[in-house]
Amino acid sequence: LVNLYHNELLLYHETDEYIVYQGMARTHIYNRIKTGIEDQNKRRSRRYSVFLPVSFLHLSRDIRIDGNIVDLSLHGAILTSVAEIIFKVGDQLKLSIPVGDHIDHSTGDFIKVSAKVRRVYISGTKVSVSFEHVTDNQLKKLTIFLTHVVSQQMSRKANRLRAHLALQQSLEP
Repeated sequence: LVNLYHNELLLYHETDEYIVYQGMARTHIYNRIKTGIEDQNKRRSRRYSVFLPVSFLHLSRDIRIDGNIVDLSLHGAILTSVAEIIFKVGDQLKLSIPVGDHIDHSTGDFIKVSAKVRRVYISGTKVSVSFEHVTDNQLKKLTIFLTHVVSQQMSRKANRLRAHLALQQSLEP
């Protein structure tokens, strides 16, 4: 059951609201509950730290911009722009996410998805976007892509941990 959960539902598991209740003041627990109710737990899917080069079209300015996705979920991303362009909340973008190394080439080397700027960081060149008007096919491709990227990251972390544990065991008398 646990393996099935990890294979099928892990992407939908929200971890940002996890807290350890033991030893926590009641007022802090109540504040977390109140915030969850008021904000309706706005995040719809788990976010993953990534670093993916991406290009996108700024629709209102009609310019193509290079940047990086530094955080990705099924419903949005955090983008940084290479160009010195200042974004505004509500700006609309068309992302071209390179997926050729991660999913079948028969579907193309890019997932093109519309996005809307939801939050602008203080630098003005880093933004949080939500994916808009996502078709079922795009959602399927994003799911397969994100699953593959996260699986690679988890595999690398597990290998590093195994190597570290093996080194520790070899140093013990």
